[in-house]
Amino acid sequence: MGNECWGYSFASPLDLKRVRYQNFSLQGQPRDELISLEQIFIECRIHASSRVGLIGFKYFESNHLKNYQNKTDIPAYIADELYEVVDRVNVVNYTAAMTHPTEGLRMVIRSAKEIAFYEYVSNKTSNAVINILKELTPGINELEASRNACYDASPISMFPIVNFGEEHVKLGLRSPDHRTLQDGDMITVCYGLRGSLVARSGFAATGPSALPDEYGDVVEHFYKPYYQALVAWYETLRVGNLYGDSHEKVYSIIGDKDRFGLFLNVGHLISSDEWPNSPVYAGSEIPMLSGHYLQCDIIACSDYPFKQAILEDGLILADDSLRTALQREYPDVFARIQKRRRFMIDTLGINVHEDVLPLSNGQAVMHPYMLDLNTLFSIKE
Repeated sequence: MGNECWGYSFASPLDLKRVRYQNFSLQGQPRDELISLEQIFIECRIHASSRVGLIGFKYFESNHLKNYQNKTDIPAYIADELYEVVDRVNVVNYTAAMTHPTEGLRMVIRSAKEIAFYEYVSNKTSNAVINILKELTPGINELEASRNACYDASPISMFPIVNFGEEHVKLGLRSPDHRTLQDGDMITVCYGLRGSLVARSGFAATGPSALPDEYGDVVEHFYKPYYQALVAWYETLRVGNLYGDSHEKVYSIIGDKDRFGLFLNVGHLISSDEWPNSPVYAGSEIPMLSGHYLQCDIIACSDYPFKQAILEDGLILADDSLRTALQREYPDVFARIQKRRRFMIDTLGINVHEDVLPLSNGQAVMHPYMLDLNTLFSIKE
C-alpha cells in the first residue's frame, strides 16, 4: 500500500505481509523509500513460470475481447512490471472470483448479520430520498431540495443526484445546482450509500393539468405500463428461477424501444458498490440464489418529447434457512421487512414471493405526480 493507507492495513484480521509501495501514494507524496514492483514481486516468490491471477474491477468474456482471459483493467504500470517477472501468458484475469453472479465471493450474502447491515443502510438511503420528495414544492432549487435529505457523512457509492427540468434530467449523472423547480418539471432524485441506492425519476407535478400539453396522456401510455412491467419483474423473483425470465417479462410489456427506450439491464446485483454485475439479460440461464442482493433498476427513457421513468430499490433473496436465521438473530429487522412485504402485497397489489426481502422504505412506491405523494400506482385484480 501507499503512504496514506499503511495504518489501514492493520484493520485486516488476516496475517498479512505488508509492503509499502510509494507509487501508490498521492502525487507529491515522499518516494524516499521507493522500491520497484518488480523487486516486490520477486520477493513474493513470483517467477517466470508462475501462474498469477489479477483482480481488478471487471472481468471479460469470449465475446468481449480477444485473449479475454489474459486482459486486465488494472493500471498498465502495475501490469507492465509484473510482465517483467512472469510470462504474460501465465497472467490471467481472476476478477470473476469476486464478482461472478453465482460463484463470486462478494455476490452472495451468507449471514443474517449481512442482511441486517444492508437493511440499516437502505433505511438511511430510502429515507433521504423520501425526505427530499416530501419537501418538494414549486420554487425550491436543487441545492435547497438536497438539504432536506438530512444526509450524514456515511460513505457514498455515488454522488447524490437532485435534478429539475428536462435539460438537467437528460444528462443523467449530474450534481445539483440552483435550478428552480416548476410545477410539471421532470425530475430525478437519487442517493446511494455503500450498500444501498434509491432513485426516482418522473414528473414533479401537482396533477395531470400541470403536465405540458405535448405529453398528452403520458401517465396512461408511458408510466402505467412502466409500473406494470416493474410489478411483473418483482413477481418473477424466487430462489431457483432464472434471471432471463425477469428480462422477458419486462420486455413483453415495455420492450418497444421507440416508446420506452430500454437500453440497460432491467436489474442487477448490488453490494458495497452500486453495480458489481448483472445476471439479468435476454436468455440468461443464471439462477436466482439465496443471498443474492438485487437492485430493481428499470430505466425507461424516450424522446419526442423527452420522458423518463426510474424506480430503484434494493432487496435480498433469502430461502427459509436464511430467513429463519434473520428472524432469530435480528427480530426488529425481520419485522420491518415483513411490514414492507405486507404493504407491497396488500396496498400495492404486488404478489412477491416469501423469498423476497424488501429493504427500502419506499419499495416499489411510484407516484404518477411527484408533487402529490398521496397518489400512487397499485395493481387491482
